[in-house]
Amino acid sequence: MPLTKSQIASIKELAGKLTKWFDEQPYSPPSKTLIRLSPSALYKDEILILLHAMPGLGQKVDNEFHELDEQVRDYESWRGKEITEKNEDDFDMAVQNLKGALYGLAETLTRVADLAQDTADDIPGEHRTSPMSKQELARLWGPEMTAKKITAMIKAGNLKAIKQSRQTFIFDTNDLPQRVRDRLDKGNQA
Repeated sequence: MPLTKSQIASIKELAGKLTKWFDEQPYSPPSKTLIRLSPSALYKDEILILLHAMPGLGQKVDNEFHELDEQVRDYESWRGKEITEKNEDDFDMAVQNLKGALYGLAETLTRVADLAQDTADDIPGEHRTSPMSKQELARLWGPEMTAKKITAMIKAGNLKAIKQSRQTFIFDTNDLPQRVRDRLDKGNQA
């Protein structure tokens, strides 16, 4: 099952949050008051979506989340400790490992989102409608369909569409009922 546009946006947002965490990670022991939840617990829904929708990549992301959890625990173990000359290198390594895990996961999530976006936008040529508005498709569909319902179907991932302009789209005929495909064929023959 392909990822929906909202799921792709959610994954991109998560990659952005991880990049921000990477950029803002201080080279100092953890705050005595701020306790960070396990990243896997915070983003469990996104992980489960990926595991279901993209099994191979989803497993890679799951493994990277577990690695990040381990690095967060290692960093958090420095809470309340004083950094001395003797342990400074160990602390520096903990911060570097945490930042590496953050960066690696953010990069992987960005690649996954880009791949999903490419797949979501890809409609084989033989299954493309001619460019049309949502209103035109709704008219072909029948009286029960509206442009608003078509928009909802696109957002839910139930109708693949490539935006051509503000109001013009190319739709995937595989996602359309047979009666609509028949009406499109008749229109193309005329």
